[in-house]
Amino acid sequence: MTAHQSSSDAAGWNETQLVVAEYSYLREEIIKLTELQFQTTAATVLAFGTVVSVGIQVRDAVIILVYPMLSLILGVTWLHYTHLITRIAAYTRDHIEDRVGHHNLGWEHYVDTHPVPRGRFAYWGIRPVFASAPSSRFRPACR
Repeated sequence: MTAHQSSSDAAGWNETQLVVAEYSYLREEIIKLTELQFQTTAATVLAFGTVVSVGIQVRDAVIILVYPMLSLILGVTWLHYTHLITRIAAYTRDHIEDRVGHHNLGWEHYVDTHPVPRGRFAYWGIRPVFASAPSSRFRPACR
């Protein structure tokens, strides 16, 4: 018995339990980040309506010009969440699914080999929300 085995066995955990716990935690983290993405999208839509309404009510077009900057900030935030989701998915695919076998846990390998076609709504769906931002050329993660 090696020192690595004895330390994990002493704590009452075996390697399978640790892998399952890590996988569960990472999937929960992806779900939380996806929820944050939806909240950011909702905030962007709400901000658009609010800024345009106020701009029209006070008859000042300068107020409406606040929205592109706000949209840029929210778009970069949304993109940051996408980057984190992609990193977690890559780690899951390369370090967890390869360790336990694709027949046991294989979602990330499946998604990687079967991407969403670019013409589908799932690929283009989120882009119009951040369309006024100068950096609206990002690719959403389809996980």
